Amino acid sequence: MPTRYAFLILRTDDATAPDRRVMSRGQSTLAEGQTPAEFAGKLLRENRSTRSHYTGPRRCSVWPIDGDGPIPRIAPDAALHFDD
Repeated sequence: MPTRYAFLILRTDDATAPDRRVMSRGQSTLAEGQTPAEFAGKLLRENRSTRSHYTGPRRCSVWPIDGDGPIPRIAPDAALHFDD
Protein backbone atom coordinates (compact mmCIF):
# COMPACT_ATOMS: atom_id res chain seq x y z
CA MET A 1 0.00 0.00 0.00
CA PRO A 2 1.46 3.42 -0.97
CA THR A 3 2.49 5.72 1.84
CA ARG A 4 1.49 9.39 1.71
CA TYR A 5 3.91 11.93 3.07
CA ALA A 6 3.53 15.60 3.80
CA PHE A 7 6.48 17.86 3.11
CA LEU A 8 7.57 21.33 4.09
CA ILE A 9 10.55 23.15 2.55
CA LEU A 10 11.90 26.12 4.46
CA ARG A 11 14.68 28.67 4.02
CA THR A 12 17.09 28.19 6.90
CA ASP A 13 19.17 31.35 6.68
CA ASP A 14 19.08 33.69 9.67
CA ALA A 15 18.42 36.71 7.45
CA THR A 16 14.89 35.53 6.57
CA ALA A 17 12.12 36.27 9.08
CA PRO A 18 10.57 33.06 10.45
CA ASP A 19 7.14 33.92 9.02
CA ARG A 20 8.64 34.21 5.50
CA ARG A 21 10.66 30.98 5.41
CA VAL A 22 8.12 28.59 3.83
CA MET A 23 9.11 27.92 0.22
CA SER A 24 6.92 24.92 -0.53
CA ARG A 25 4.56 22.50 1.18
CA GLY A 26 2.27 19.74 0.11
CA GLN A 27 1.76 16.02 0.10
CA SER A 28 2.55 13.16 -2.21
CA THR A 29 2.69 9.38 -2.40
CA LEU A 30 6.17 7.91 -2.29
CA ALA A 31 7.16 5.94 -5.37
CA GLU A 32 7.46 2.20 -4.85
CA GLY A 33 10.71 1.48 -3.02
CA GLN A 34 11.43 5.18 -2.46
CA THR A 35 12.74 6.13 0.99
CA PRO A 36 11.80 9.35 2.78
CA ALA A 37 15.40 10.55 2.28
CA GLU A 38 15.17 9.96 -1.49
CA PHE A 39 11.78 11.69 -1.55
CA ALA A 40 13.19 14.72 0.32
CA GLY A 41 16.24 14.83 -1.96
CA LYS A 42 14.02 14.90 -5.04
CA LEU A 43 11.89 17.68 -3.54
CA LEU A 44 14.96 19.75 -2.64
CA ARG A 45 16.42 19.40 -6.16
CA GLU A 46 13.11 20.43 -7.73
CA ASN A 47 12.76 23.36 -5.32
CA ARG A 48 16.31 24.55 -6.00
CA SER A 49 15.55 24.42 -9.75
CA THR A 50 12.16 26.15 -9.66
CA ARG A 51 13.14 28.72 -7.03
CA SER A 52 16.63 29.49 -8.26
CA HIS A 53 16.32 33.14 -7.21
CA TYR A 54 17.04 31.97 -3.65
CA THR A 55 20.49 30.40 -3.40
CA GLY A 56 20.68 29.97 0.37
CA PRO A 57 20.23 26.88 2.57
CA ARG A 58 16.98 24.93 2.72
CA ARG A 59 15.47 22.23 4.91
CA CYS A 60 12.93 19.67 3.75
CA SER A 61 10.85 18.05 6.49
CA VAL A 62 8.77 14.99 5.65
CA TRP A 63 6.32 12.90 7.67
CA PRO A 64 3.67 10.26 6.94
CA ILE A 65 0.07 11.45 6.92
CA ASP A 66 -3.45 10.09 6.66
CA GLY A 67 -6.01 11.95 4.60
CA ASP A 68 -5.84 15.29 2.82
CA GLY A 69 -5.78 17.81 5.67
CA PRO A 70 -3.91 21.12 5.51
CA ILE A 71 -0.13 21.08 5.79
CA PRO A 72 1.11 23.13 8.77
CA ARG A 73 3.73 25.90 8.49
CA ILE A 74 5.80 24.14 11.17
CA ALA A 75 6.80 20.48 10.86
CA PRO A 76 5.65 18.17 13.67
CA ASP A 77 8.21 16.80 16.14
CA ALA A 78 8.10 13.37 14.47
CA ALA A 79 9.12 14.76 11.04
CA LEU A 80 12.38 13.74 9.39
CA HIS A 81 14.57 16.70 8.39
CA PHE A 82 16.97 16.89 5.44
CA ASP A 83 19.17 19.93 4.82
CA ASP A 84 20.49 21.21 1.50
